[in-house]
Amino acid sequence: MLTLQSYLTPNNIASPRMIERYGADWGLNARGVYYRHRYSQGWVTAGHDLWLPSLDGIDWNGPGESSRRSRAKAFLKCILNNERWRKSEYAWEADAWTHVFGQMRDDPVLAVLSESSDKHEYNTIKLKRDPVSCLLVGEPKFIKRIPDATFGLATFKPKDYQNPLAEWNLDHDRLEALLLHRHCGLISDPRWGDADLAFPFAVYEAKGWSGDAREARRQGCSAGAVYLDMLDNLACQPGKAGKGKRAYQSAEARSNNQVFVFTSFGAHWHILVGYKRPRLERECAGHEGFSESVYEMLRQ
Repeated sequence: MLTLQSYLTPNNIASPRMIERYGADWGLNARGVYYRHRYSQGWVTAGHDLWLPSLDGIDWNGPGESSRRSRAKAFLKCILNNERWRKSEYAWEADAWTHVFGQMRDDPVLAVLSESSDKHEYNTIKLKRDPVSCLLVGEPKFIKRIPDATFGLATFKPKDYQNPLAEWNLDHDRLEALLLHRHCGLISDPRWGDADLAFPFAVYEAKGWSGDAREARRQGCSAGAVYLDMLDNLACQPGKAGKGKRAYQSAEARSNNQVFVFTSFGAHWHILVGYKRPRLERECAGHEGFSESVYEMLRQ
């Protein structure tokens, strides 16, 4: 786990042992991804309003919580079974879908893509990381990653419009047309060229006990940063891609974007909330090899 003293700083000569230990995290720092091991309002810069889920004030013994109590007991039995038989990452992931994310998966308005046949890739362009300095070098490369699960909004076809939940703003063909619009070029699906899942807001990465919890966190944070860029682009005034930073449609549109990152390491879970902001001077703003933006990922 990174501490404040081990975040990437330029011109800091590090030993090969330190690069081996922290290089992957330093590379994320250069790209603007900063993981905070606890949530603190002090990490949230002025003007950003994060929504945090809370379990405070819930009467877990009340009759209204019977469904969640039942799901929790079933999930606990699966955890004990996985522990007993030392099951693989797939078993932990499958149980999460049934007992943790099942209601989200069944929601007709949400698109939750997971499991072997439905995992949804995301695409982006990133600069390469120097293997010694861990700074970004001017060699862009195409990235394709496939998280264990992606959470976004469902898109609709004409046959769906008898359903009162169907939303025209999420019309599949309309979003495809916006992707190709010469004055807009809006990318709504993280898999370029598709419009099946719109504007993802959460990602899940799972590892079994034999895996690496830090790698699950890195993978989840990397995906979250890509999704924040997509939401940030949606909040800006329409315009051609690659023509410089466009103005935001409103102050609220700039400050209210956020994503969630779920990671599980065996029976151990973390929930992170992330948001995007400009890089600050103390974070080496304007220094060559660093991104212009920062993606704060705070563990709740």
